[in-house]
Amino acid sequence: MDKDIVFVVKKDVYWEDWGSLKKVFLRGNYYKGTLHENGKITAESPYYDGISDYVDLDSIEIRFKLHDWVIDKQSQRTSKISAIDTWNGLIYYPDYCIDVGDFELIEDCRLATDDEIEKEKLERERSFIIGIQKIVEQVQSEGEYFTPSFVDVELVLQEAKKQGLGFIYEHSTDPYYYRIYIEFKEGRL
Repeated sequence: MDKDIVFVVKKDVYWEDWGSLKKVFLRGNYYKGTLHENGKITAESPYYDGISDYVDLDSIEIRFKLHDWVIDKQSQRTSKISAIDTWNGLIYYPDYCIDVGDFELIEDCRLATDDEIEKEKLERERSFIIGIQKIVEQVQSEGEYFTPSFVDVELVLQEAKKQGLGFIYEHSTDPYYYRIYIEFKEGRL
């Protein structure tokens, strides 16, 4: 399966353009490319919109791949790359982003070590369990909870069932949200 990557150029890359060579990738700069199943890499030239070609593997070094775990050097926040894009520079969307404005510069991050990844996963699991329990408690006390995530809905319903609670959900008036609420049955709240 083809995968988005970020590569840094080790030596200037030239492409032939109507009989002459044009410098298209500058040494030391980061670019977005695609790693294909056959092991070859293509990239769109920043100077010729929409034109892609193969890149010489000896000229580049792959720094990041889609779904790699990275740490932002400034915020020290660990995340998984959920998308790579070019917008005012080369950016990535962390897996925790909620809005399209939640992006980071790819040059400002580094790969996370195995220990850092494991620590982040444990922290997320701990926070997640606490978060789901807080939602369950909110539905119990306030009668409802709104979420844009169907995954949250499924997990809250599973947790409620484990605790012997009757929760159900429906689409809210906002089509991007679900409403989780207490199921009213005869003889039960």
